[in-house]
Amino acid sequence: MSSIIDWISQHRHSNYTVSSELEEFFTAYHRFIGIVSISANSLHLYLIIEASQFYTRGYRFSLFLLQVWFIALNIHLSLFSIPFPLYPLFGAYSRGLLGTHFNVSFHYQMTILIFIVDECIASLLMCSLFRQQSLILGGRLKLTNSQLVFLILALHLALVTNAAIFVFIDIDLDDQLDLLATKYPGLEWISSHGFVWAVYAWNSGSFFFLLSIFFQCLIIGSFAAMVVRYTIMTVRRQRRIIAKRKDERLKKKVRRVDTLVISQSETPIP
Repeated sequence: MSSIIDWISQHRHSNYTVSSELEEFFTAYHRFIGIVSISANSLHLYLIIEASQFYTRGYRFSLFLLQVWFIALNIHLSLFSIPFPLYPLFGAYSRGLLGTHFNVSFHYQMTILIFIVDECIASLLMCSLFRQQSLILGGRLKLTNSQLVFLILALHLALVTNAAIFVFIDIDLDDQLDLLATKYPGLEWISSHGFVWAVYAWNSGSFFFLLSIFFQCLIIGSFAAMVVRYTIMTVRRQRRIIAKRKDERLKKKVRRVDTLVISQSETPIP
């Protein structure tokens, strides 16, 4: 990974500074997008609560939880931690309240961000799972309430491991400064910039973090493909059943009409 970063950064002695005007513009942009997104998600949250009769209880709860985590994500990215990447190195600095007012380490801000993203993905998978279960009338794929709760908890715990692993991939401040001085002197300005920042190096912790994401994408992708395939098959089967029932009702009506016509034709004229 470090060789790839070095290849990308062929002009490593360049000064990768960011103008204050550009920082202010993107900070205002993040806050504007955050206000729009929070307003839209709050409206969706209200509609989910009011439209309770249109959903099952589990599906409505998963939709509710998904909107809550979306709102938390927008608040974190637009108010608490506004990240600015440190190209070409894997790192960033924060202009949010956690960095400028509360002096919270940017590494922990990133950990919170990864945790919220993990919960958004888990809640989205919950929605798919409850939707799938609502389509299943019976059989081996129909889960009991206890099995459903166990699967949901396992899903959340499996995704939260990303944030748990990310906690241990940070490096000491002296190592970060040495990394900037030896490999990326064009980024040494960040040490005196006045914002909370963090840079990362390729180590065993980052390897396990990326490996965890890879396997989770593989498992989640397989699960999503299975849910979509089963949903399509179920909808097609239900359409065939409905069409068959319509044909049977139409045949019964035709037979009743034929019987009525025959009975009337056989009735003697007085």
